[in-house]
Amino acid sequence: ATFERQEDGSWLPGGPNALHDTYVIRAPLVGDGFSGVLLECMPDARIPNKSLGRYRNGNFVLTRVLAEILGPGDRRTPVKLVRQEAEYSQKGWHVNQVNDGNNKKGWAVDGPTRRKPIKAMFLAAVPVKVGEGSQLEVRLVHETLSQHNIGRFRLSATGAPPDSVGLGGVTIPAAVQAAADAEEPDAKQMQVLA
Repeated sequence: ATFERQEDGSWLPGGPNALHDTYVIRAPLVGDGFSGVLLECMPDARIPNKSLGRYRNGNFVLTRVLAEILGPGDRRTPVKLVRQEAEYSQKGWHVNQVNDGNNKKGWAVDGPTRRKPIKAMFLAAVPVKVGEGSQLEVRLVHETLSQHNIGRFRLSATGAPPDSVGLGGVTIPAAVQAAADAEEPDAKQMQVLA
């Protein structure tokens, strides 16, 4: 596919819709850590069925999301994304099937009938330290069903601790919040705050 950048920072794929496409996105990393990506899929009038995917009915099936940190000297550090969360999953095609090793399944979103923006997160178990000038390379792999490739999308990266990240943003873990709220934290709460 070819990609056209949209005003809102999203990307619209064009050209022939490949049988099984892999989108490769590379961008500089800001900050000193990486722990995951947020994928936003958006309906568009230029996509079949004015929906979310490039298949003729407007659906997609995402099989794998792969991430690598590209450091100085062409050093590549793969980052295993182990936690998935989505606002919505089509019955039988849940987001937790992404990266599960089964290329016959993946995440789908009822593109023929559900034409609303949707978000999914793909997170590492722990943040990965990144050096200055590092880049992130993300691969969105569509290998399950022919031509079921994502339509318009936007990617964002985070370096926040994965256990504090959700689709609603970054949250403060309950133990940290309780310690911070305590008028006089006890010894255990002081350790949480340290």
